[in-house]
Amino acid sequence: MHTVNYRDFFNYFTDSDTNHLTQSCSFPRRQTTGSVGFDLYLPEGIIVDCLNSKPIVVPMGISVNIPSGCYCEIHIRSSIAMTYNICLANSVGIIDSDYKGQIKLLLNNFGNNDVELTRGERIAQLIPINFLIDDSHVDKNVRLGGFGSTNNFN
Repeated sequence: MHTVNYRDFFNYFTDSDTNHLTQSCSFPRRQTTGSVGFDLYLPEGIIVDCLNSKPIVVPMGISVNIPSGCYCEIHIRSSIAMTYNICLANSVGIIDSDYKGQIKLLLNNFGNNDVELTRGERIAQLIPINFLIDDSHVDKNVRLGGFGSTNNFN
């Protein structure tokens, strides 16, 4: 079982193109001692078009330091799904321990109206998870990207 200091787990994401530190969002946090997930806050207001054929990509302005032997799941908050009919395009987001890039959400709106969400709104939850697995069968490749990057190695 891994124990990680909360402040060492999350980072504000630095855009490598502009070297701009995205500190415009609230740091993820658990709302109660019984909460499993860390709430993720929108760093900027967004509009999620209804019935759009493609999901929108929402940069969250943070990255995460996941220890080896752990991964994180991202789930839409139930209140967002129930109120606005918005869901994650991939149902559950998975962040592997070797992904060091910015967290991004893929959102679909299955409602009948466009939805405007404001900066600072809690939109999703990030849940750190420990797992036990034998890595002896895995090649020692290095990940080169985010979405769909599992087969893109260095």
